[in-house]
Amino acid sequence: MRKQIWIALLALLVPGILSANTIYTYTGNHFTDFVVGDPNHFNFDTSDFVTYKLTLATPLAANLTNFQLRGSTGLLAYSANNGFCTLSEVGVIGPPPLFPPIPMFGKYDFTFVVSTDGAGNISGWNLGAVDSVPIDTPTCSVATQFASFKEDIGTVLYTHNRNEFNAGLVRDSPGTWTVQQTPEVPTFILLPIGLVGVIWKKVGRRI
Repeated sequence: MRKQIWIALLALLVPGILSANTIYTYTGNHFTDFVVGDPNHFNFDTSDFVTYKLTLATPLAANLTNFQLRGSTGLLAYSANNGFCTLSEVGVIGPPPLFPPIPMFGKYDFTFVVSTDGAGNISGWNLGAVDSVPIDTPTCSVATQFASFKEDIGTVLYTHNRNEFNAGLVRDSPGTWTVQQTPEVPTFILLPIGLVGVIWKKVGRRI
């Protein structure tokens, strides 16, 4: 009887423990064009490209049009890299500001807009993140879009002279998306489960 009680408790506990996030990863093609405003720092070359990783609470729905990803619509974290800089944030809150940056709502200014096809795959996108904090040097940005324009752009501003920056870009050659499901078990739950297992084992010996 006692063993049946433990089984019932675990049956109630486990479904709430296991959850699956969805990670969408964009990998751009290598840069083909370059802007060199400061030849002494952060020169992009053909080995560099844009990557994005967007972690969502649930998979994207089908047939979305210009859907804004933010904390309130399931965006849990993001990471963007342009070959030199990585901009990342966990626990995104608030609506995204416009891009180029207006006011900040998180660690960085960002805008993430996607569209999906009938199967829920990303078919169009406009992603941009920029470190616009004045005290940060260098200032970086990572952008990719597949809409009216098809291009990936990475920039690095070494000084705060907005007319001098280095950039790498590739046009009319969109990258690819991959999707991954990641089951998560909160660590604070694992210990109670272990204790339940020990107790269950001891109870089983007495029955």
